[in-house]
Amino acid sequence: MAFSWLASMPFLNQLGVSVDLSNPDQLRVLLGTPLYLATIALFAFAVGALLRHSAGALAIVLALLLVLENVFALLPFRFFEVVSPFLPSTSGGRILLDSGTLEFMDAGSTGAHLTIVFTALAVARETHNRTGLAIRNVVRQLRPLRSATIEINGATQTFRPTITSGRRAWHESGQTLCE
Repeated sequence: MAFSWLASMPFLNQLGVSVDLSNPDQLRVLLGTPLYLATIALFAFAVGALLRHSAGALAIVLALLLVLENVFALLPFRFFEVVSPFLPSTSGGRILLDSGTLEFMDAGSTGAHLTIVFTALAVARETHNRTGLAIRNVVRQLRPLRSATIEINGATQTFRPTITSGRRAWHESGQTLCE
């Protein structure tokens, strides 16, 4: 962050813009943003280490950062209004606001990330319409088709998936999820 600030100084001076480190709003943004991003990265790493499943950890972290906050905003209970300002996405977004905006901003307000939720629902529904399978079953059917490649000391070993005759027939028929 300090390097990018130093690198941008000549350009900012040409535009007549200056970064004042004595200004608490600018100092909060310059120091708070990298701290927030590092904290979220450590949190995501911890969730991944606890679950030992990358897809599950990714789903939990994204759900917490993008979905849970919006769900809390939609529920009209006092508990959710009290908890919402302390969620990571809300508190991280507040770092970028100036003090005047923070004074007028409602503590229970949240961002609008419901687009991601509706997109996921639309993909799940379209997958179900085209295949007749729930998204969970599609993932279960595709999971065995994964392969793994391991490289140790320059030696590479690839492990191909074991495909059952039923899955092989489905694959060779040319039928895809998008038909």
